[in-house]
Amino acid sequence: ASSSAEQDLPPHSDNPDEELQRIHLALEAVFSPQRQPHASSASATNADGSTASGSTSWWERRQLADRYLTSFQTTAVSWMVCDRLLQDDGPVLDVVQQQRRFFAAQTLHTKCRSDVYQLPRESLPSLRDSLVNHLTRHASSGDTVLMTRLALAVAALAVQMSWTTVVSDLLTKLENSQSGVVVLEVLRVLPEECASDRLILVDENVRYVMRDHLISSSPAVLQYCQAHTATPSEAQRAYGALHTWIRYVPVPPTVITETQNLMESTVQTLTVPESDLHELAVDLIVE
Repeated sequence: ASSSAEQDLPPHSDNPDEELQRIHLALEAVFSPQRQPHASSASATNADGSTASGSTSWWERRQLADRYLTSFQTTAVSWMVCDRLLQDDGPVLDVVQQQRRFFAAQTLHTKCRSDVYQLPRESLPSLRDSLVNHLTRHASSGDTVLMTRLALAVAALAVQMSWTTVVSDLLTKLENSQSGVVVLEVLRVLPEECASDRLILVDENVRYVMRDHLISSSPAVLQYCQAHTATPSEAQRAYGALHTWIRYVPVPPTVITETQNLMESTVQTLTVPESDLHELAVDLIVE
């Protein structure tokens, strides 16, 4: 059965423009709602989307499109196609656009974890810059799910390409208020991504080198978190970053004591149970 499924799957194109059009069609097929049957035949609809008359055209098209998208995610051309999907300037709140962008970000995150070998080593800095630009650009949209997925892609790529200055680069190059959201999100996911067993590395020593960099960068990270707690939303991101940093990075105790104000504000948050930050503060203190 699997060989038959492979045979009826359309081949992928190596041309990014052609493949982009096919991905648009496949995403539309997967996310379009099922056409509802007429009331007279509603009871004849089966759980798998077929009808009593044996018509499974909608379900079959969706299944084929889903398999095409899954197969596409393993191809080399998907790097360029997903970059194009994220460049689309369609309406921010358009549901179709959101689905396309998330699919692209999810694909790039997966590929940054395991498929970097498909790219020339010298192209990785360009990919990194593109991902950071996408992340910065979409941070203002309010789509937190998309932003997190793009931050995960940046974090995975940082480890893969031994971007050992990732923390200092982010702190110095992204300084405006909007970029603070981006920096805190990358800082939040970076330690966990570095430790993830889903991050496939050709040389495991790369992971340990990055881990040493995270340790040496911990004073700057904690200071940055301490400086970004002015508003509840900012504090939520800062606490989240601090939590994962302390959980996955062996931060020296002396570094923690140097951010006394941050620790004190965390403890004070515990005295306000109704605060949105209360649960985060509890997790942070427990860690």
